[in-house]
Amino acid sequence: MGKLINLTDQQFGRLTVKERGKNAQNGRVQWRCVCECGNTVLVSTKSLRNGDTRSCGCLHIEHAMELVAQRAKPIGHERVTSKGYIEIKTEGGFKRKNVAVMEAHIGRLMEQHEIVHHKDGNKQNNEISNLEIMQNGEHTTRHHTGRKATDETKELISILAKKRCIERGHIGRKLDKHMVIRIKNLLQKEASSYGEIAKMFNVSKSVIGNISKNKIWRNVHVE
Repeated sequence: MGKLINLTDQQFGRLTVKERGKNAQNGRVQWRCVCECGNTVLVSTKSLRNGDTRSCGCLHIEHAMELVAQRAKPIGHERVTSKGYIEIKTEGGFKRKNVAVMEAHIGRLMEQHEIVHHKDGNKQNNEISNLEIMQNGEHTTRHHTGRKATDETKELISILAKKRCIERGHIGRKLDKHMVIRIKNLLQKEASSYGEIAKMFNVSKSVIGNISKNKIWRNVHVE
């Protein structure tokens, strides 16, 4: 049997150990602790040292009250996330402010493949002049330009990209010149949306968007 560790006068979170208490029914050693709020509680050695118990229970109550208070915040209330983004409360709950500002500006909700990018890199500068809509892939490329990825990272990115293609039904489909001409004709006539055209040719919406913006297949002209 190991030597008993004396925790008397030690502090764990809000608890200060005063003396050894009565053993629990399972035989574990317990300590009588006084919480900062004034309550006394018996806590096992393991719970104290592992950080499982850091108060008499008042800490959990305070966290619950904070959560209720957050939910009770009025529409328009703002908060800063751990990653530095500003979130604003809307009728549907909290949303990143850059997204809310852009949606109000363009008069529609953002689509799943779209990202609202901060041009100056300042996550808290949500002026519309500092925001732009980008495709997911384009946004990722922008943030990783100039960075060197390891072979393992490159392989992982490739695997994830292939997985996304399979999930979305874009299984390595390659366009040819005649297909691109048909796509450009549809884009000129505005007969279909990016999404509709993407489904017709079994490619992603970002590909259609890049063709529309003349970023790819720029040498192919409509007949």
